[in-house]
Amino acid sequence: MRSSILLLSIALCIVNISLSEIVEPGLYPDVRQWHILLNQMETLQKEHAQYHKQIESLENRLELTDTRLKFTEKRLKSTEKRLELTEKNRVFEIEILKKEMKAAEKRSLKCKLLERRLLIAEKRIGLIETGLHRGILPKMDMAVNEVNLETKYNSSNAKMLWNSKTHELTSKRSRSFISSGRGLIKNRKDNKRQLNGNVNQLIPSGRVAFSTYLSKPLDELGRQHTIIFDQVEYNEGNGYDKTLGVFICPISGAYFFIASILGFPNDNIHTELVVDGSNTAGIDSDSNGGSEYPQGTNMSILRCTVGQRVWVRIMEHFGVRVYSDQYRYTKFVGFMLWSDE
Repeated sequence: MRSSILLLSIALCIVNISLSEIVEPGLYPDVRQWHILLNQMETLQKEHAQYHKQIESLENRLELTDTRLKFTEKRLKSTEKRLELTEKNRVFEIEILKKEMKAAEKRSLKCKLLERRLLIAEKRIGLIETGLHRGILPKMDMAVNEVNLETKYNSSNAKMLWNSKTHELTSKRSRSFISSGRGLIKNRKDNKRQLNGNVNQLIPSGRVAFSTYLSKPLDELGRQHTIIFDQVEYNEGNGYDKTLGVFICPISGAYFFIASILGFPNDNIHTELVVDGSNTAGIDSDSNGGSEYPQGTNMSILRCTVGQRVWVRIMEHFGVRVYSDQYRYTKFVGFMLWSDE
């Protein structure tokens, strides 16, 4: 297009030169042809102006196209980066899921081992109780009765045979039976005390309370990951399981629970207090982009029955880190208000 304009300019110059020669007096006497040439020159000038405008329009369109092309390239690069980040996040989530599956398998094995140990302990207790009721206690009662009868018999005959050898033998035998009877009675009392102690260990005392805290930060927490409070300050009634990080209700009644979670700066973590997997209180520890550690706390009063479980976990997949240290910023506490029994 620019080459054609250049040729047109050269042609106009030639026409101007020709006209300048024509207007000189005596060279071309025909005036009409001179007007024709002037009209052609004006036409060429108008076409030249139109071509110039078309060139400017095309240049503007070309600049606009270049701008749109650059913008499209930027969007393409941004999309590629987002795809890369999405792929990295997927890989990270897959790794977290694998770790959670391994942790769940370990917890399942621990639960099975604990259940086996509990069954063995229950069987042993049953055998001990059966032995006490069927074997040892009846024998003790029979021995005591024999001692009492022998004592009565010997005491009645002691007056009559006080100076005879039979009296001496009877007295010795009586004393022997009495001493053995006293020993049996003492052993029976000791066995009863031991049995009562074992039974008291198995039967809850009627007082239930626990206080736990997290001693170190946790990261790489996945979806609905249980927060295991590894340090136990107080555990009256043995309701809190340190291995599972779960409170298992030992006595039916009304309970008060409170949990406080500390997050990281420039981060947010959403947790929840759950009963058998159902939400009862949400905890939001959101820094809102600030540089301070966000603290979230919530509490709940619940009626729990024997065997129900209460714990703290990540709400869905909101957050992967929880902070704590020796100052016990992250805690889980609960106690019984009153029992149903």
